[in-house]
Amino acid sequence: MLPDVIGTAVLAGEVLVLSLLVRILAPTLGVPYWGWISFYAVAALGALLSWHSENRPAQSKSLMRLAVGSVVLGVLFFGIDVLIGSLHGPYHSLIDAAGHAGGPFGIITTLLVCPGITIFAAASAVRARYVAGKDSDT
Repeated sequence: MLPDVIGTAVLAGEVLVLSLLVRILAPTLGVPYWGWISFYAVAALGALLSWHSENRPAQSKSLMRLAVGSVVLGVLFFGIDVLIGSLHGPYHSLIDAAGHAGGPFGIITTLLVCPGITIFAAASAVRARYVAGKDSDT
């Protein structure tokens, strides 16, 4: 029970930081508060289901590698979105250009990879670290 509370608390902190970054860096997106609450609810439910599945990765090192890999892949996806979006015309910012990329690998896929997978993997790594430390104490 306590590992789940720790993991979901870390996830909540990450969603809060993400919402603040979006408000500062991309205020034109205008994501409402209920959107962030819904995002957290779905992310927490998915994380809880994943943490209690039989096929979960339990080592924090592999989860942190997943988090770093998702950031690298997210940067690559974002760059491709900007390039494709820029073909449709000049835009005032990189975020505007990326938003106009469209297609199945548009900005939605980029956001699912990073920060979506990133925050899940980081919260899972913290939870796994706690569980590993708790198991070694007994």
